[in-house]
Amino acid sequence: MRILKKIFFSVFVMAVLSSCATNSNQKKFADMTCEQHDVIALSLNIFSAHAFVGDYANLEDPTPAIVQLHVIQRKAPGDFARQINGAEQDYQDNLIVAKKKSCDVTDYPISPVQEFEKRTNALVAERKKSGWIPQNEKQQSK
Repeated sequence: MRILKKIFFSVFVMAVLSSCATNSNQKKFADMTCEQHDVIALSLNIFSAHAFVGDYANLEDPTPAIVQLHVIQRKAPGDFARQINGAEQDYQDNLIVAKKKSCDVTDYPISPVQEFEKRTNALVAERKKSGWIPQNEKQQSK
């Protein structure tokens, strides 16, 4: 079990922290088993979820999360966006290689960017229930 944990951690760190080109990314995933591809997909989703929770989940005003989502989606510069987009690229490359190997990817979690978007939308909905009004709606009511 310890060996599996070490392998998991090593693969996770390699996948998340690498910033290689897509073909190089696909090569690093080439020797993995279907189970390892599944672990990578899950790890990258968890990475995004933890990044969101750590920086945005407890904000009263979800505007920073909304702005960060736009920065991520537009692949704009910034350390946080670069990390999430790097995880997204690794997720997509891992998915491509897993599909080429005929791995069952139907139970893969959503991608890192989709996870961040889902959590942002949930935060906005929760804050609206608590009475938060988005800036654009405040301006329209004037």
